[in-house]
Amino acid sequence: MTPSDRVARWLVDHAASWLEHGHPDWAQALRAEIDAVPPGQRLRVAAGMLAAAARLSRPRPLTMLTLAAGIAAVVAADQSSAEAANQVTMLALLAASAITGARAGRAWPLPAVLIGASIPVAHLLAIASGHPAAFPQHPAGYTGALSLFVLIVPAAIAALVGSHLARRARPPRTP
Repeated sequence: MTPSDRVARWLVDHAASWLEHGHPDWAQALRAEIDAVPPGQRLRVAAGMLAAAARLSRPRPLTMLTLAAGIAAVVAADQSSAEAANQVTMLALLAASAITGARAGRAWPLPAVLIGASIPVAHLLAIASGHPAAFPQHPAGYTGALSLFVLIVPAAIAALVGSHLARRARPPRTP
């Protein structure tokens, strides 16, 4: 199996995992279909399958509401000038990521990145618009704001844990 075939298989497995909850028969069909595609064309076909799965597995409105509320809570906590603001912000980030990851299921990486990036994006927008920060930041300026992208890591871990716990809590499917 060539490296591009491995990537194609990984893309199809990821696409099928998005469809398993709402369209389990389609998920199984995707996995079977990729083996029938000639080896030189698998990557292109797998990308199309991934795009189709993304369209079919649109997020539910409650998941989108949970994501928006999580981002708002994280940014609001970050804007506080209270002494425990950093701890409260981290707690809000972890809680929002875990809850949204549980709602998103196997699509947990997207909300994790969006929630984790909300603080640095808010800081970058504040710097660009000339708004003063609620508290002094070290390093100051764009460097400090860009360094906050590291918050995607704890957000991703929390979203993965939330997704995993939600899947374990669901009753097993009967054939």
